[in-house]
Amino acid sequence: MTDEERLVELEMRYTLQQDLLHQLSDVVAEQGRELARLRHELELVRSRATDGLPPLDPDERPPHY
Repeated sequence: MTDEERLVELEMRYTLQQDLLHQLSDVVAEQGRELARLRHELELVRSRATDGLPPLDPDERPPHY
């Protein structure tokens, strides 16, 4: 393998790694947004629990059943 071929190979690997790094960065940013949303939702549930209201039960049927 010539020096030129080795350089081209290294440049291609570098470009691929940069692309992967950007993809991972996007995933981490999305997970951060999701985490913030879930924290907000948890605070709403905690607030409801401390306001003396009954906790939310996902299996409970609405009163009209």
